[in-house]
Amino acid sequence: MKGYCNNHMGKLKNAYVIAYTANNLGDDMFVFHLCNKYPLTLFHLVCPKEFQESFQLINNIQLYESEYAFISHIAKQSIHLDMQIYIGGSIFMQPQDDSQILSKIDSVKQKRLFKHIPFSVLGANFGPFTKQNHLDIYTEWFSEIDDICFRDKYSYDLFSSASNIRWAPDILLNYPLSLDTKTSNIISISCIHNNGRIGLPQYSESDYINALLAIAENYYELGYTIQFASFCNHQKDAYIANEIGTKMQNHERIKFLSYSNNIDGFLKAFLNSKYIIGTRFHSVILGWLAGIPTFPIAYNTKMLHVLQDYRFDGNWTYIDDLKNLNFEYINNNFAGNNVFNCEALVKQSNAHFNYLDQYLT
Repeated sequence: MKGYCNNHMGKLKNAYVIAYTANNLGDDMFVFHLCNKYPLTLFHLVCPKEFQESFQLINNIQLYESEYAFISHIAKQSIHLDMQIYIGGSIFMQPQDDSQILSKIDSVKQKRLFKHIPFSVLGANFGPFTKQNHLDIYTEWFSEIDDICFRDKYSYDLFSSASNIRWAPDILLNYPLSLDTKTSNIISISCIHNNGRIGLPQYSESDYINALLAIAENYYELGYTIQFASFCNHQKDAYIANEIGTKMQNHERIKFLSYSNNIDGFLKAFLNSKYIIGTRFHSVILGWLAGIPTFPIAYNTKMLHVLQDYRFDGNWTYIDDLKNLNFEYINNNFAGNNVFNCEALVKQSNAHFNYLDQYLT
């Protein structure tokens, strides 16, 4: 466990954080950004031991291997919690097996450990979903909690009649990037593995690999270095990156970049790019934030809704249509230096924290 030294403890507030802790870049950045936003709050996070290194550079965090360890610790130390914060992206997706809808919702409800302590949900989108009971049960539960800020208007509109529901652009649009001047000759490709997990459609992975291979080969022939990026090794992004990379005819100008605990190091390498072909949701968000031309590949509706809400005016595609596109269409955002202006979104994104400000500042 780690946290502030004892001479600061009198100043600290305490918040329990629920997040996806499996060394996924976007989710780890959520936690970093939250902790940096409130330096005088000690955040308590349950995280498997194998992934705790991801948060070693955060001073105001205390880690636990289980909910039991967390509850026991705060009871023993008589720690008063000021907030419970559920921070994440696709945390309200419908299971592919309809029979698991109720059990999935029950597992989400159980994230709220204490009913008498304010509970806020930040950064999420709702769905994808197809069943009315999935929507109805969440509608009932949302009415019982204090605050929800979605990252897309589609999700907000589903529940907008409730006063505790808000929306703001994705949290990471407000992440403070520290970037050097881009002098590279790199095309970065963010990959994803269709491992059957919730939220992924039944697209052909072989078609996806072959399409990205063709894109990479085209840019390689134009003289660019190709960088295959894995945002989450646990979900096997790197497996797909290696599958594509090993199929390429030439290997002199190929790089493999995997996120593993070091956010700043990964961002420095990934965003040192001329163009981003992005499947991972946050590969697109970060490309926009860094002012890099980006080609989004939408693998489910969360990206579609964001492209619509944020009024992205460049070319993009659904993941299962990628195989049908010609290189000219894919290269258009790059050739036209189509840098998405997200300045207004960056300012609006900070609204995710409006409710927390009441308790942690």
